[in-house]
Amino acid sequence: MKRARQILAASVAVVAMSACGGSGGGNTAANSVDCNAGSNTGPVIYATDSTNALPAATGVTAGQSILEGTYYRTATTYYGQPFPQVRPDPLQGTLIISGNTIENIERQPSPSPEFRLGATFTVSGTNISYTVKCSTETSMVGQTLLGPFSYSNGVLKTYDTNTKKESVLTWQYWGRGRSSASRTSARSVPTVPGPLP
Repeated sequence: MKRARQILAASVAVVAMSACGGSGGGNTAANSVDCNAGSNTGPVIYATDSTNALPAATGVTAGQSILEGTYYRTATTYYGQPFPQVRPDPLQGTLIISGNTIENIERQPSPSPEFRLGATFTVSGTNISYTVKCSTETSMVGQTLLGPFSYSNGVLKTYDTNTKKESVLTWQYWGRGRSSASRTSARSVPTVPGPLP
């Protein structure tokens, strides 16, 4: 449950109007999201620790709106730590935003079983409220969660303030669609540095 809440608060926005397909439940015509439709095609990254205080959330930059499409998790930073370091466990995450729904696919740490979640979301000021409609962790279904976020120029930052280790996940817009085939073929998956030797 703690792991799921960290992923959610960090993943901000989460998908679906009713029960999702696959392990999260059955699909019906009324559903706006299928929790098993997307693929986790983002880069493998490593979390970092920072001695700095958690930065303030800013919501959506004036004049912008959250773009629909695929976002890759490109950073996870834990704030207020005793010393800076790169953590050894690999992480991988993909968000798919469509309308007021989000599909979140995570592997944390690899090679643990894949975590999937779908929810509807609304934005108010610097907070995102999302209602979980389907998840591989069924205890999350039906919960409504609220968390701070920032969004500017295709970069979505979601804040986890519910744990002792406050963190920010950074998601970079990668293009429209659910799979690598639907994104621009000229783009490749970003390279993200691994842990320090």
